[in-house]
Amino acid sequence: MNGILKTITLVLALTMAATGAGAATVAQGKKFTRPNFSPIYFLDDSADLSKFPTALEGAAPRLRSYVGAKPQSSLATAAAQISTGNGISFHGGPVMGDTPISYYVIWYGNWSTAASNFASAQPIIEGALRGIGGTAWSNTLTTYSTTGTQFGQTIQNFATSTVQSLIVNFDVLGPPNSPYKTNLSTSDISDIVMYAVLHGGVVGDKTKAQFIVLSSDDVTWSIDGTPNTWGYPNGWCGMHNHTNWGSHAGFVSQIKWAIVANPVQEKACISGYNYTRSPNGYVNVDAMVNILAHEVAETITDPLANAWYDDAGNEVGDKCSFDFGSPLSLPDGSHYNQTWGGMRFLVQKLWINSGGGSCVSGM
Repeated sequence: MNGILKTITLVLALTMAATGAGAATVAQGKKFTRPNFSPIYFLDDSADLSKFPTALEGAAPRLRSYVGAKPQSSLATAAAQISTGNGISFHGGPVMGDTPISYYVIWYGNWSTAASNFASAQPIIEGALRGIGGTAWSNTLTTYSTTGTQFGQTIQNFATSTVQSLIVNFDVLGPPNSPYKTNLSTSDISDIVMYAVLHGGVVGDKTKAQFIVLSSDDVTWSIDGTPNTWGYPNGWCGMHNHTNWGSHAGFVSQIKWAIVANPVQEKACISGYNYTRSPNGYVNVDAMVNILAHEVAETITDPLANAWYDDAGNEVGDKCSFDFGSPLSLPDGSHYNQTWGGMRFLVQKLWINSGGGSCVSGM
């Protein structure tokens, strides 16, 4: 209506099968911020969201915030911290990547403007997700396997992902006389994700998937329980989190999700290398690919905020935030350091969990 894309669009990796339903609660999470901004937080998991999808508003838990320490998830082992000598430690929780991961991208807001244009953005985002697997960059994540621990998972570098777009109407989530909310809380983001799970035709084991919310340039978000000082555009570019989903009717426990901001309102989320031009000709969306890749990597290695991070709470992406190494330049003056699926991207380094640890562009 009025040119507004009033849908949730999902990028679906075709590896899933079986459906179900259950009660949801927002649980632990982790964010992606500009360098040197690392508050750590988690959310109560006591709220009852079993009334989905008819009573989403006001059903969210409160936030409790921590700086410098992370809580132990009730879903993880109570094992003591295991130091690897590589500048990052294992805290007993599960990882992802022992089987292929399905990626769902939720396009939230008005994606019919010049700054947020679905037709132009979709091939860039989908191209990055299709191409990220099997690369030297993603191979770095294999150093975070947990063989020999309670969960005993081996992170593998699967080479391909098949993607498909699905459309879900999300009018029910918007306030009266408006197609969508433009100032989201953490709980709102969880509602958006869970509504997509319920109404997007998502099937199969939800724990093998990542749900990535891309917000249009008019959308801001803040962390529940804070005076709008943590969030976007207040120093945050994205974050990852998970929502606990009651285990019955084929659903398993945690839905992993992330949100990535369109950096129109927070230019610090755009690398200085590509501030005015970018490899794929769309500065905002090319910047979102870097944030998306950061969140994908951290959701694989620390999906429940109880697996891999250092003493300051920094995860595999945080430790190398906005470190692009020495990018290559293109004739138009833009820069890139990764070629995925034939497309060029500027993506930050990741922390490697071997050889004493360091930021690397791949292995």
